[in-house]
Amino acid sequence: MDFTIDTQVGLGSLATLATIVASAVAYFWRKKAEMARASKNLYLELQDTLASLDVTRFPNDFYHIGIRDRNGKYRVVYFMGRSLNHDFYDSLIYSGKINFLNPSIQQHVQDLFKRIKTHNTYVDVVFEMSVGGIVPTQGHKYCEWLHDSERYMQQELPEILESLRRGWRLF
Repeated sequence: MDFTIDTQVGLGSLATLATIVASAVAYFWRKKAEMARASKNLYLELQDTLASLDVTRFPNDFYHIGIRDRNGKYRVVYFMGRSLNHDFYDSLIYSGKINFLNPSIQQHVQDLFKRIKTHNTYVDVVFEMSVGGIVPTQGHKYCEWLHDSERYMQQELPEILESLRRGWRLF
């Protein structure tokens, strides 16, 4: 009789262990799937941003203005005059799912989206202070920042996109 009880306890323990292992595997599978979805959707949002910054694709969205830069040198700056999308990024932040991204890319993504949000604010500022399509001198610093920042994003985005692509290929 002891053998039967021991067998039942052993089988019960084995079933419990199997349930725990199956639950852990399912949890990690869901987490990897969520990481892959987050990486892929963020990739698509940033790919759209990179495309938006291409003057040859959207020439009507770009503005140019002659300014004197910080060093007093005259130059013509170009900037995209519409807001950049950050809806999916905001969703990741507010849901806490930004933590599903690979930690090595999280800070780069957060820095980039801070720049994107500042871009959108500065575009609004430039258009609010413009009179008849003319940007007053006090707005030139915003135009210069927009120009420089867009060039920076064009350089940084391909590396970030590749890191995100690797994030969903891990799955």
